[in-house]
Amino acid sequence: MLTNFKKRKVIKEHYKSGEAASAPIDDLPEFRAELKSLIAEYDLNDVYNADETALYWKLEPNKTLSSGPIIGIKKPKDRITIMLACNATGTHKLPAVFIHKYKNPKCIRNIEKKTLPVWYYWNNSSWMQRSIFQSWIKQVNQQMRNQHRNILLLVDNVSSHHLEEGEVLSNIKLHFLPPNTTAHLQPIDQGIIHSFKVIILIKLNFIFYYIYIIDFFFK
Repeated sequence: MLTNFKKRKVIKEHYKSGEAASAPIDDLPEFRAELKSLIAEYDLNDVYNADETALYWKLEPNKTLSSGPIIGIKKPKDRITIMLACNATGTHKLPAVFIHKYKNPKCIRNIEKKTLPVWYYWNNSSWMQRSIFQSWIKQVNQQMRNQHRNILLLVDNVSSHHLEEGEVLSNIKLHFLPPNTTAHLQPIDQGIIHSFKVIILIKLNFIFYYIYIIDFFFK
């Protein structure tokens, strides 16, 4: 009965499209022109972009080599959020923002967070929150003030990126990209985040391989 209903209504199984498919394609040329005009007011060294990405650090590949079927297991959902930021020329990269679920995970429990090569934050969901973004952007603004620089910072328009009412940044002009245009207009989304994840994956694979060798020869 359900099969016949689906045939009559021409209902088929489809993959859900991501943000890129929901972008206002017809308006993209206008958005690009506006963005180009805005960027032209700054030296490219002073044009920055920041964006977050999730890193499921325990998630294994969904494919493997084997001589037969592999029994599936529940995929771990442990994740962290990483925010990367750099300027248009690639000459300056801000320290990555690292958002964990815990304030003091075992691996860094006795390490002073300010000595880490990242800006470390935490919350129960490991997501970016407005309070975290506020803290981060104030630090960046202070850096730019100390360097006597005024920069343009491009970010997407997610609510956590919006400043609190009355908040003013002395050395940063915050520009929000139009909704659903991240895949098309966000500079750091054009391969930088992908390259970062590939490098992380290679390093993790090397660490796991090293541990395996040690365990094999010295157990």
